[in-house]
Amino acid sequence: MVRISKNFDLSLLLLLIGCVFIFLPSFFPEFKLLYVLSVWLGPFCILFYSRLSGERFRKALLFPLLTVAISIRFCSDAGFLALAAVGSVLFYIPYILDRTFCTKDSPFIFTLVFPSVYCVVNLFLTFCGILPVGSLAYAQYDNRPLLQLVSVVGENGLTFFICFIVSASVYVVSHWKTAKAKRICLALFLTVLAAHAWGFYEMSHEIDSPTIRLAQSIGPKLEQTPEGKWINLPYERNLESFDKIAKSAYYQKAEMLFFNEEAFAIEDTNESLFVSNAIATAKKYNMLILLPLSIDYTDSLRKGRYRNLAMLIDSKGIVRSVYNKRFPVPIMESSDIDKGSDSIPSVPLNIGGKTYLVSFAICFDGNFSGFIRTMNDSTQIYFNPSWDWEAVNDFHYRTIALRSVENGVNLVMLAYDGISVVSNEYGKEIFRKGIKDIGYEKVFITNVPTSAHATIYGKYGNYINGNSPFIAILLIGYGIYRKRRFKSEKGKTAS
Repeated sequence: MVRISKNFDLSLLLLLIGCVFIFLPSFFPEFKLLYVLSVWLGPFCILFYSRLSGERFRKALLFPLLTVAISIRFCSDAGFLALAAVGSVLFYIPYILDRTFCTKDSPFIFTLVFPSVYCVVNLFLTFCGILPVGSLAYAQYDNRPLLQLVSVVGENGLTFFICFIVSASVYVVSHWKTAKAKRICLALFLTVLAAHAWGFYEMSHEIDSPTIRLAQSIGPKLEQTPEGKWINLPYERNLESFDKIAKSAYYQKAEMLFFNEEAFAIEDTNESLFVSNAIATAKKYNMLILLPLSIDYTDSLRKGRYRNLAMLIDSKGIVRSVYNKRFPVPIMESSDIDKGSDSIPSVPLNIGGKTYLVSFAICFDGNFSGFIRTMNDSTQIYFNPSWDWEAVNDFHYRTIALRSVENGVNLVMLAYDGISVVSNEYGKEIFRKGIKDIGYEKVFITNVPTSAHATIYGKYGNYINGNSPFIAILLIGYGIYRKRRFKSEKGKTAS
């Protein structure tokens, strides 16, 4: 009885520590080591508790604590609290299935149950157009050597890798007295070491490539009503802001100008006038412009919805592509945006006498690894205009930055009220600043690299993502068969 009590105290402490690691990094976003380690230590502590806790009430205790931890993680935003509640329900499943099939007497191969089911949940959320809140890969943004793995296995694959190492580590601790556990421990250590060594090798391929001179600017500051509704600026104020920014970019010898998501909110009655002015400006200054707009409709045809789009205008004043946001943020945007169905544009642009292929999507679209992977294999620069806020600032830019390494492209992410990033094809930061350091309607210049390379994930991502469901089904099926066979043999022995 004393032994059980001690185990309970230890496991409960581990559960609390694990839950704390889920939300703690959001309070210390610049503590990079904490961010990197949190996704290893958090699941390890919770998984250890889950396997150690046999009684039903102890397993049930995991759910409310997990819900509280995820809710605190997104406590600054009501919309994300709803997503957190959904996440709590779904991410309770991997721990329960792991406890069911990965017992102390199970073969080592069942340590794959937890990572495979965990990743299936993420894939399910992605399929439903919901943020995969259980992704662990983004937390390795500051561990760039390991981050290189996403070029082979993608975001979900790196999450699988982390979950497997965690699951196998719990197995090792539980069986530490055996020689097999010590051998597995050594193998795990060498595997993690090899993954980092390979990452360093990949990063050694970085080169000084030709660059384009990019001007970036966050549009005019908006005000909110006491109820939290954004107040659009008058058309004349938007026009004045655009002209001022474009002129400043021209005087700073920019080859291209780029804005944040919904940089200018225009009513449909003024849309053609504003776009015509942007076209004339591009021709006048011989400058490419990637212009995100919010178009509000004054008629009833769209039932109060607005278009969230990005328009690419070349230096001759030709509109080369118009893209509508495809994935509205659930709850927060889904009822307001006229959802697009466009594929990701891939547009060849002549800049300084050379041709470069650029692609772009808008904000939340970039959270869907499989969707972004559909961009042209030869894309060199991927633009992601965004609108971030406090609840997502610490992890959104880290998540979007994964796209550059997954696809071997250079990333430009510019966020209203958030953190903006420019990184190269291997995830090396060239620029990173928050809105407080950038300011509104200020033009800043970044020399964006143009070299790019094909990646394994970019070519075969569909097959790689399909591994998790296959492994999960295989192991759970085998686990059910094994349990039934054990009961059958036990019944024969008893008779």
